[in-house]
Amino acid sequence: LERRAAAQTGNDELDRGISLVGPHRAQHRSFVQAFVDMKGEWDRNGASQELTDRVSSFLLAWLREHIGTSDRALGKFLLDSGVTERPAPAPPR
Repeated sequence: LERRAAAQTGNDELDRGISLVGPHRAQHRSFVQAFVDMKGEWDRNGASQELTDRVSSFLLAWLREHIGTSDRALGKFLLDSGVTERPAPAPPR
């Protein structure tokens, strides 16, 4: 993604794009870890109203804050930069 952006944008735009991509990936890793933690709690203790409320709040916040802000900002950067190809999927871990 960074190479495609570099080929199609100037350095200032590339710097802005890279500054969006790193934190964006970190947000996704944090989301996955929080989900795994809540799933582990459910596996250990079963469902509870408190856990259900936390999961619901967590997912609503993700939709509102991450998708509504981070995903839109990254998408806008990519569209404005003319990056039209999708990156290759990450290899399985």
